[in-house]
Amino acid sequence: MSLKPVIYQTCINAILRLGVLINLCLSVGLLYVPALAWGQTQSEKRNTETRPVLSTPSLLTKPLSTPSVLGPQTAPLQGLENSGGAAVSSGRVSFDERHKTCLERIALDAELAFEEAMIWRDHGGGRRARHCVAMSLFALGHLEEAAHRLDKLAEAKDVGSDELRVKYRSEAANFWLASELPDQAYASATEGLTLQEDHLDLRISRARAYAQLERFDYAEIDLTYVLAFEPHHAAALRYRADAHRRQGHLDAARDDVEAALLADPTSVESALLRGEIIQAQYREAQKLEKESAEAPPQKGEPLAEGEQTPPAAENAAKTDK
Repeated sequence: MSLKPVIYQTCINAILRLGVLINLCLSVGLLYVPALAWGQTQSEKRNTETRPVLSTPSLLTKPLSTPSVLGPQTAPLQGLENSGGAAVSSGRVSFDERHKTCLERIALDAELAFEEAMIWRDHGGGRRARHCVAMSLFALGHLEEAAHRLDKLAEAKDVGSDELRVKYRSEAANFWLASELPDQAYASATEGLTLQEDHLDLRISRARAYAQLERFDYAEIDLTYVLAFEPHHAAALRYRADAHRRQGHLDAARDDVEAALLADPTSVESALLRGEIIQAQYREAQKLEKESAEAPPQKGEPLAEGEQTPPAAENAAKTDK
């Protein structure tokens, strides 16, 4: 009997058994993998249910802020501005401090100060921001626009006190004077004086407006009012000396300018004015001397030594004889 068929049959049986074993392994594996995945899913689900959900903070919950080189400052709230600008919590600056910073920046960079003041105004900066805008415009050479804005600011409803309104009127009057618009300066000063009659700076501003309008008598009245309260006010003394000079009251002008220099010896304006007054006094003395020399002597008045009798007077004397 040949061994080959037996060997072939044995191999075939082994192969069949191996196939069955492979199929069994594959079946078990296919069942285990989904079960394992399902188990992991269920475990993650349980962990998710028991673990608190973490979320990223929303930008809507953060306080909105505007970048500014003026320092750490969140966007101001209009309600805080209306409440008087009290200092806010740490990390922020008050409206008054920011207003001060804005005004100080004008001396360094007026254009930058103007731009920042406009941004601040648009974000609720209120009267302080508008005031800084006006002052920046003046520094940039827009005198009339600055004066106009200050007058409008003095009329605004959010300016609480008359003291602030008077301050804005005083600044507006000075800006109008710098623009050589005395009518507007007079109007601003007078509006301020209706709120505070004894405001000396407004009196001086209105006197200067009168002087530009060549109403030196009215200017003298306002300046005399100021000097009644402050007799050694150097500026008022100087302005009144000039008003006296322009009216031809040279002696009074000299007295006032000398008093002004005593009050402020370093004043160049007073020194120059004194020079003009002295020259005017000298010209006036020369004029009087010339008129006196040219005038004929009165009847019965003795002639000066060496002086001859005019022909008309000599003929009149012969006729009398």
